[in-house]
Amino acid sequence: MPAPFWVLRHHSPHSIQHLFVDSHTQLLIAGDAIGRVSVTHLDHYRQHAFWSPHSDSILGVNLHGNLAITHGRDNRLALWRLANTHRGHRAAAAAGADAIAIPNHTAPHSISIPSRLVQSLPTPTLVCQLEVNALNFARFSLLLTNPPAHAATTIDDDDTHPPFQALIAVPHTLDAAWFDVFHLPTGNRIHQAVSKPDIAAKPGHRQPIIMSLRLLRPRRTPHGSLACLVGYEDGYVKLWSHDQPTGWTLAWQRRLHSESVMDISLTDDGEHGVSDADTQPLISETGKPGRAAVSVRNDDKVIAAAGWDGRIRLHSSATLQELGSLDYHRDTVETLAFFEHRGQQPGVDSDDDVEDDLGHHSGEDTQRRPLEISQTQSALAAGGRDGKISLWHVF
Repeated sequence: MPAPFWVLRHHSPHSIQHLFVDSHTQLLIAGDAIGRVSVTHLDHYRQHAFWSPHSDSILGVNLHGNLAITHGRDNRLALWRLANTHRGHRAAAAAGADAIAIPNHTAPHSISIPSRLVQSLPTPTLVCQLEVNALNFARFSLLLTNPPAHAATTIDDDDTHPPFQALIAVPHTLDAAWFDVFHLPTGNRIHQAVSKPDIAAKPGHRQPIIMSLRLLRPRRTPHGSLACLVGYEDGYVKLWSHDQPTGWTLAWQRRLHSESVMDISLTDDGEHGVSDADTQPLISETGKPGRAAVSVRNDDKVIAAAGWDGRIRLHSSATLQELGSLDYHRDTVETLAFFEHRGQQPGVDSDDDVEDDLGHHSGEDTQRRPLEISQTQSALAAGGRDGKISLWHVF
């Protein structure tokens, strides 16, 4: 049976709510149920940052170069600048945070990151923040408006790089059945109450709230056009399109599920989308109820679905046939992210559970196992309710 090549457990026992991996910088950002966020470098599996940007559970996180975006249930969305990566490496090393491989039978399940390491890590700087409506299930959707060259996506400060410009979509401040679009880093609201009906609803009638949304720029439309794919609590998936001078219009809608649409994922080219629901399958019946998240691999060939049963099921994007499953977590897998991995791998047997050693105090003199440098491979990160992040190679 396949096994993860690494397991990060510095958030345990608090549930991982969302994660994202920047393949160019090899940084993984994750947020948990008590408002903490960590940034881990996948070249050596050390934490670059670990702080508490929110007073309530994390809804969503994202990374772009040396900037991190966090979205919490405390009704705040914040943009942070990470400290220089080399400083974080030195701090982690000084605190004795070398990553080692620990066999499964010795790895504790409820250990948090040592306080001495948290205090030694550089604290990100708050750039700006927005007051948003977080009394719902939908996390923000980020769309870069000036994506720089890959060489510019670095954790180090460099004023020669193009300034960060992005659009952020979130549920509307007053009614989660509509959505707003903001500009970062200015915080200006560009579009307000999109999808609000022209005619007021009858008394006692409530529009279905937004459960998930994805901003995109359709390839086959005029330059500058904008669209948003939205999943609702009544099972509908709708595509809202914005063009000048007509504004926002409903371009497409279909009720794909009988229950709430928990997640939506897009292919890299924005040509195809995949939705996930509470009780219904992805698009065709699979007989496996209960999915919390979905992700599409960079080559658009594989779809991963996270299950309430702790399993991650892989599907062919061409036929939707199930290709196999990844089984490690013993509780719900809350979030998934495909990425290109080029970091170090532990030299261990396939039946070993490879974990980071942050907070490990077994009293044994555990030696670090050999690390082998791998070529770039397609990988999948999965965050579970058990507070662990499992990393898998998916061929």
